[in-house]
Amino acid sequence: MTLRIYNTLTKDIEEFKPRNPPRVTMYACGPTVYDSPHVGHARSAVAFDVIRRYLEYKGYDVVFARNYTDIDDKMIDRASKRGITVLELAKQYIAEYEAAMDALNVKPPVYAPRATHNIPDMISFIQDLVVKGFAYAKNGSVYFSVPAFEPYGRLSRKPQKEIADIGRRDSEEFGDDKGDPRDFALWKAQKPGEPAWDSPWGKGRPGWHIECSVMSTKLLGETIDIHGGGHDLIFPHHENEIAQSEAHSGKAPFCRFWIHNGFVTVDKAKMSKSLNNFFTIEQVLEQYEAPAIRMFLLSAQYRNPIDYSKDLLDQATKNWQKIRDAWAASRAVLGAGVKGAIVEPVSKAVLPPDLAKILEEFEAAMDDDFNTPRALAALFSAIKAINENMAKGKDASVMKSGFHVLRAILGALGFDDAYMARFAKASAQTGKQLDSLIQYFISQRDAERKARNFKKADEIRDTLKAMGIELMDSKDGTAWKLVA
Repeated sequence: MTLRIYNTLTKDIEEFKPRNPPRVTMYACGPTVYDSPHVGHARSAVAFDVIRRYLEYKGYDVVFARNYTDIDDKMIDRASKRGITVLELAKQYIAEYEAAMDALNVKPPVYAPRATHNIPDMISFIQDLVVKGFAYAKNGSVYFSVPAFEPYGRLSRKPQKEIADIGRRDSEEFGDDKGDPRDFALWKAQKPGEPAWDSPWGKGRPGWHIECSVMSTKLLGETIDIHGGGHDLIFPHHENEIAQSEAHSGKAPFCRFWIHNGFVTVDKAKMSKSLNNFFTIEQVLEQYEAPAIRMFLLSAQYRNPIDYSKDLLDQATKNWQKIRDAWAASRAVLGAGVKGAIVEPVSKAVLPPDLAKILEEFEAAMDDDFNTPRALAALFSAIKAINENMAKGKDASVMKSGFHVLRAILGALGFDDAYMARFAKASAQTGKQLDSLIQYFISQRDAERKARNFKKADEIRDTLKAMGIELMDSKDGTAWKLVA
């Protein structure tokens, strides 16, 4: 099947073709670390984590980078109010963000660059833009000249007059320094009390947009396969990234596929700190298990908004519990099992038809612009098929095939064995399902013994024993117990 992705640049769903397969370069804009991460940050992180995982499931080698913006106006203001340095502020909230990502099983990026660690590269990048006529210095600041870059605006498709009107709102900060109202700052001259770095234009700090252009180019090259972020970053941030990067390299496109996730909303309004309608990840984790939150975030396709509500989180919790119980049963059958975070695709050629169809449905959903609601439907179809096969007394090979399919889907969605084991715990339903599963194998063993297939019966007993399940025969039948 062919993976097709909605590309914000073309406003169309396109077949995904990386520049140098099987290598895929992928960059996602990370947080500005001036406060605790909230559910909106989790939505973006989980969305791009699933995209990354599914690309890996399909056999791609994904080189993923996600940055930290650790210097900007918000950080300077917050650090000043708290009486600490910007560096201390960043250290605190980067640690909080990474703890939240670990709880949600968001894989660490290959690269996690920080803006303040790349200042010399930013200065060199800006100097190159000045030399090439795409930027100019004024009163210690440097601005990108939008009129010098003719394709400006093709990502957001905003009318140039609207862009100019937005730019005029910056007049309070930049005065009359800008040659065109659409121009934007690459380097900001130091204001009293602000952290600053030496540059050819005097002490100052980088503008927000230049940071991602420099770090993505440095780590992933002048043309990257996928660049992502929230829908609110399309303009001006990603529009400006394109202008800076293509003006610097002389190559287009800077990025082949632009992917943007929808917002988490509260009463249909975007969850944000500026609106004071946000819930931190830590707050939500006090009420719900982390896998349930991940399940909630996957319940809407990544481009669509998802409304934060107790009802949806409660439903996600129920769905997570079903998955947990099915996984516990699969672990009993297959053992500790699949190593690592990536589960290799199961060969559909060796699966029973019903299970092969379920796996095809999962892959078709994910190949359709990462449609996680449909993918979750396939996951629950797999759980249903496993339960039905158990009730029908299907042989062990069919049961194992079902559990392999289950765990392949779970792994691709970020519920891999290592993560599931962190949250595995006994429940009445888990115990009931495990007992049903073992009783199924006991009945299989009894059938083999009655047929005088003692070797096969002993194999079933020994397989269960290797999984920590001991069978005890008596005149009243066969009982079982867990052993260390």
